[in-house]
Order: sequence, then C-alpha cells, then structure tokens
Amino acid sequence: MRNIHNTIATLAFLLALGAGGQIASAQLPPKVIPKTPEELRVELKQLRTELALRPQDAQLHFKLAECLKNLGHLPQASDEYFKAGTLDPSMYVAYHQLASTCQNPTQLDEAIEKLNKLANEKPKELLLRVALSELYEKRGNYYQAARTLIDLSYANAVPEKFKHKVTTRIHNMLALSKSQKNQTIEAATAVTPNSDEELDVVPAPLPTPTTKRSIAHARLKDKKEIRGMGHTPLVP
Repeated sequence: MRNIHNTIATLAFLLALGAGGQIASAQLPPKVIPKTPEELRVELKQLRTELALRPQDAQLHFKLAECLKNLGHLPQASDEYFKAGTLDPSMYVAYHQLASTCQNPTQLDEAIEKLNKLANEKPKELLLRVALSELYEKRGNYYQAARTLIDLSYANAVPEKFKHKVTTRIHNMLALSKSQKNQTIEAATAVTPNSDEELDVVPAPLPTPTTKRSIAHARLKDKKEIRGMGHTPLVP
C-alpha cells in the first residue's frame, strides 16, 4: 500500500511541475479509461459503505475524494482530500489534489498551516514543498509559492532530475508575484487629484449674502433658544 501511495505522489509531483517543463511520456501514468457517471455512483456508494466500517482509513478518504471530483462534487471532494491528509500527514498528494479542487479560503489556510508545521519537521521533503507551493499559488500568494521552493534549493535538497522543473516553477511564481504587485500599485494610483472622475463632480454653488442669512437663520432655529436674565431671549 505504501509503495502504491508513493508512486501516486511521485506522479502527482511530476504533473504538478509539468507546466514548468516537458515531461517525458514514459514518466506519465498509463492512460485510464474514464468511468461512466453510473459506474462512479456505484463506486461512491461502495466507498461510503467501506468508510462507515473504517472511518480512519486515509486511503479510502482519498479514493472517495477522487470519485466525488470525477462526479463534479468539488466541495465534498475537497473535504475528503483534507481528511485524507489529516489522517495521513505524509499523503502529500492529497494536498496536491486539494489545491486543484478547493475554493474555500479557510480550508486552504488550514492546509497551508498543517504543511508548514510538517515542513519545519521535514525541511528537505520535496513532495511536501511542492504541495505547499501549490496551496500558496491557489491562495494567490505567489511570492510564498516561490519562497517555499527557493528554501529547498538553497538546502540542496532538489534531486538533479527535478532541478529544471523546480527552477522553472520558481521563476513562474516570481513572475506572477511581480505582476500581482504591479497591478496593486496601478490600482492604488488609478485615481489622481486631477482625474476625469473628479472633474465630473458638480461643485457646490458659491454662497451669496442671501444664502448666508438663510444659513444663519437656520442655525438659530436648530439650536435650543437661549434666555438671559429675566428670561429675555438672547437674539440679536
């Protein structure tokens, strides 16, 4: 079971870095014929029956998540990937899949927190760092997505055969980070004191002697009448 799990995790890693470089066809997993919706529903029912008997089985939660994802139930699939990673902290492929299905910021932040704690315990774990980088990317934190892999490179913990893909991913994340920063700066400086938006605002009319008297009269009416000695109104 562990060997199967490691194989899946390694393939997930290769696919995760695929955008950064070409993967040889021999490294790709064998083509699997997709199951029909009816077959997936049957599998879903069977997996839930098995989980009722073995609720702490991380592999079953992962399989259930895969089934739910293939049926298009992404929020439920994300919950199962998260459970699988919680039950088996070394199942980094669950977090890899979570990064592709999860739309819940709170769940993503919790997953990032879990992997950061593991990264402190295992600072040179390649697959862990890749999964963490993907979660940061999903969260829109491109600088941290690059930083977590840069730290690994500085520690000389990237195998030679993966160095090109890791380096390319770092460059991609840094480029996205720079673009994100530039967009933030542009948005902050979009409205200037002499912008067209401000020119479209109609200015208030200049006060005239009549309007001044009306304003003074209105202010007196709004105030509580003040009386002096002998109850004489203090009105000019």
